[in-house]
Amino acid sequence: SGWCSTARLGYVRFSDRRVVYDGSWSQPGWFRHHVHSDSLLLVPVCPADTSGAQNRVGAIFFALCLLAFTSVTGIDLVQAERAAAAREMQRKYYSPFAYAVTKLVLDGLLLRALPALLFALPFYFLMGLNPAPMQFFVFLLVLIGFSAAVGALALGFASSLDSPGKTILVMNL
Repeated sequence: SGWCSTARLGYVRFSDRRVVYDGSWSQPGWFRHHVHSDSLLLVPVCPADTSGAQNRVGAIFFALCLLAFTSVTGIDLVQAERAAAAREMQRKYYSPFAYAVTKLVLDGLLLRALPALLFALPFYFLMGLNPAPMQFFVFLLVLIGFSAAVGALALGFASSLDSPGKTILVMNL
């Protein structure tokens, strides 16, 4: 009776009915149930002392590094479309300013702001940071701004250097 979830045994028992869990999406209700019930187990474990503060600072540093290193995803695309964009700009299909603004806005919103927002929402509260709305929105602004700035820097280097390897080397310095 009741339900029992055992990840090691790989089955779910509900009212003496066994359902084999093979990791498939065959029963999305069970999957949603496990996601919601397991997310309740994620509580901040950082104590309010020096070691907890060091853990929080280390986690924030890791978050910034993660967002900075993912900014190199736009480099290959800029390098690949460089010749076509130069041809189209010479033929006056669009101006270099319009190309740069479009590239920065789309890259900034879809590849920088949205992932930073989706990462920051659970991260902030799981780390046990100040739950006041103003501090949370300042954290979001800093994280999204940092991600967008590093992405714009990567696009700038990618447009000025002639190979993706050189661009990544410069970005890592």
